[in-house]
Amino acid sequence: MENCAVCGVESKQKCSGCNLVFYCSRDHQVADWKKGHKTNCKCYDILCNDILGRYMVAKRDIKPGEIILREKPIVIGPKTISNVLCLGCHQSLYGNYYNCSKCTWPLCGKSCETSEYHVEECKIMSEKNFKTSIKATGKLESSYCVIVPLRVIMMRKTQPKMYEKLSKLVSHLDQRISTKLYDVLRANLVPFILSFLRIPDITEKEILEIAGILDTNCFEVFLSSKKVKARGIFFETAMMAHECISNTKHFVDENLEMRVFSTQQIKKGEMILTSYSHPLKTTIERRMAIKIAKCFDCVCPRCTDPTEKNTFSSSIKCSTCEDGVLTSCDPLTNLSEWKCIKCEHKVAGAKVIQLMSEIRNSLDRLNKRSVVDCENFMKSYKKFLPDSSVFMVDVKYALCMLYGNVEGYFYEDLSLDQIQRKLQICNQLLSELTILEPGISNSVLNTKFELNVAEILIIKRQFKPKDETSKLIASHMAKITEIYNLLRVASDGKALIDNRFKKIKEESLL
Repeated sequence: MENCAVCGVESKQKCSGCNLVFYCSRDHQVADWKKGHKTNCKCYDILCNDILGRYMVAKRDIKPGEIILREKPIVIGPKTISNVLCLGCHQSLYGNYYNCSKCTWPLCGKSCETSEYHVEECKIMSEKNFKTSIKATGKLESSYCVIVPLRVIMMRKTQPKMYEKLSKLVSHLDQRISTKLYDVLRANLVPFILSFLRIPDITEKEILEIAGILDTNCFEVFLSSKKVKARGIFFETAMMAHECISNTKHFVDENLEMRVFSTQQIKKGEMILTSYSHPLKTTIERRMAIKIAKCFDCVCPRCTDPTEKNTFSSSIKCSTCEDGVLTSCDPLTNLSEWKCIKCEHKVAGAKVIQLMSEIRNSLDRLNKRSVVDCENFMKSYKKFLPDSSVFMVDVKYALCMLYGNVEGYFYEDLSLDQIQRKLQICNQLLSELTILEPGISNSVLNTKFELNVAEILIIKRQFKPKDETSKLIASHMAKITEIYNLLRVASDGKALIDNRFKKIKEESLL
């Protein structure tokens, strides 16, 4: 029992958002919400220190799968170099498209001329008689580099409080200013704002500062269902600190709203973490990508551990002993020597980096829609890479999803050996992915989904008594249903998930 936040009477009912405030009635909860609790109803606090800057901690225990926050973007728009997209709804455009009747920028149709995202920029560009040079060639366009900075600059008048909030974010301009990208921005973005549009009361440094804030704090916005590829600043989400193995996942839904949910239990007082890196990259690749994109050196537990929680996911096999693997003597120094954990054979860091670069290039060229090509990749690199290498895990995940889901390998086409191969891959993946992506993650859930499907297929081939077969299939379908419900929470691709579930449900009843 606690006291009602409005009248002080002992109460059992508590706010379902923050779980910290109690009410004696629905009316008092509504009253408190209007009074100001709406602003404070969060399960997290934002703190600050000299090392991390601003970061997020849990105000209470947070359960796995719980939505931590939802928010709309402060600003959203095309990437610095973008495919042709609509400036109204940010949908990718292919072939013929509609040109805005006022500013000539590509749109998906006339209705997007009055989009809240486009109307103000359209006004200022059409007043200056801007004519776009973008053509329907399918190539990436650097002209889009001006759009999001312009949208931020216009916020000075249209949304001054939001602009002030955004301008306090970190830019790391001192580190970015000497890069080739910022040479390009000085040559294109700055003249467009100052000389062509002639926007008053802003300097070159301020324009580049805005570009730096965007590069440091933007999240990718990718909606496969609407073919949207953009970037946006989500202020609260940007407050989370980074670790390569995090305790949250995030995605942007079809309403362009960011959703952040917990992937595992987060206790009161613990940091709420996100990851700026892909889990299936080596330590060198992750740290380099973070340094370039976010301008800091990652020293998280995964990056500082040569074994990466005993997964050896960035390791290579030793060439002098049978079952040894090489790990970096100093993971935070790229050119550090590598040493075998068994025989202590040493290899120069540069040689390891060269080998990993060659494997990465080969993986980038790999056709991940081909079962044969993926299986051949694994055979080719088996002598160099342990099974738990991120390169191998990446290909195994592709195979996990290919067996049963592509032409020539649909579930009904698979031989018993192929089903058992799928099951073997799924079991291996789970032992590796549950360490690199603990808790609720799309890759883990998809693997569990496919593993249970493989189990059903094997059961149906075993010719057991009908009652026993039905009971076993029902057990696996219950697990698949649970996984399906979690996938719908953790992903924006609900139509694809629904189709997969429907197909399995139908086939399991045959």
